[in-house]
Amino acid sequence: MWVGRKNGEIYGTWTVRQPNDEHHTGMEELPDDHPDVVAFVNRPLPITVDKVAALETRIAALESKTGA
Repeated sequence: MWVGRKNGEIYGTWTVRQPNDEHHTGMEELPDDHPDVVAFVNRPLPITVDKVAALETRIAALESKTGA
């Protein structure tokens, strides 16, 4: 597995080597079971909020309160 590192931290993984440019720096090949790769792949992902869905829910709640 190819990994990209910035300041020593993995920021991405790929099955093929990425070109060295401003977006893909510090490329190195590591085995899939390397502790750094395993930790990166199994890291908790941030909770993302679907802003459109959240607004639709709020609008529906307001409409139900106003009878619209």
